[in-house]
Amino acid sequence: MSNPVPPLDNVPIVQRGIRAGAGSDWIESGWQLFRAAPLRWSLIFAVVMLPLLALSRIPMVGMHLAALLGVLGSAVSMQLVDAAVKGEPPRASGVVAAFKRLRFDHLLALGIVNALVTEALGVATSLPGPSPVTGEAAEAGLAPGESFGVLRGLAVACLVSFPVAMAFCVQLIQLDRCNVLRAIPLSAMAFLPNWAPLLVWLLQSLLILLPLLIPIAVGFFVNTPAIMVLGIALMFCWAMVMAMSSYFAWRDLFGAAPTG
Repeated sequence: MSNPVPPLDNVPIVQRGIRAGAGSDWIESGWQLFRAAPLRWSLIFAVVMLPLLALSRIPMVGMHLAALLGVLGSAVSMQLVDAAVKGEPPRASGVVAAFKRLRFDHLLALGIVNALVTEALGVATSLPGPSPVTGEAAEAGLAPGESFGVLRGLAVACLVSFPVAMAFCVQLIQLDRCNVLRAIPLSAMAFLPNWAPLLVWLLQSLLILLPLLIPIAVGFFVNTPAIMVLGIALMFCWAMVMAMSSYFAWRDLFGAAPTG
């Protein structure tokens, strides 16, 4: 029997003290799910994500549109993974059904926040080196030009921490039916008590990703498109596995009931 739909604006509980090895388990679970139907998953993810890649190529506004609408593609993907974990095989018709169930209001609000913050941080990181403010910088013990350097450093720190804070917002909004204003801080709060499994999850992902970059580099330097395409295909598959693993991470971090 499937789990009942949680009430609107339900607030799940952040689990604490999850063992570090859980990070590896999330990747393993994602891999097992992908391995069960790799061709179907590849086609479905391509249908969901390729339009976003096409949007990102539009001059001037492409990246903003991709940031805004990317959360919708992520929400569709998470619903398909959730359905597969509950025993429903992945199929193209599931994409249409998942799209119809999207919580457009909260997801688009999340996309707007994502686009605005990304743009603001991009502007901050491109601040010019010489600072017109010299008196305040001197009083703070900074040489002329260093105050903007500090701002750039803070902007880079925010640029790194912001996607981390947003990592589970889509799952919280779409699957837990959280309000967007609750989902963002709730997603951020999950990291402090569970930094160990999340660090293992990220580091293991990078360790597996690095060898996958070799075919792309080899294909580029020896001018062999076939090898480069192979590397891109492998990276695409690994991106799907990591997206699936984020579902299992969400389920552990926020106490979602096991599905079956």
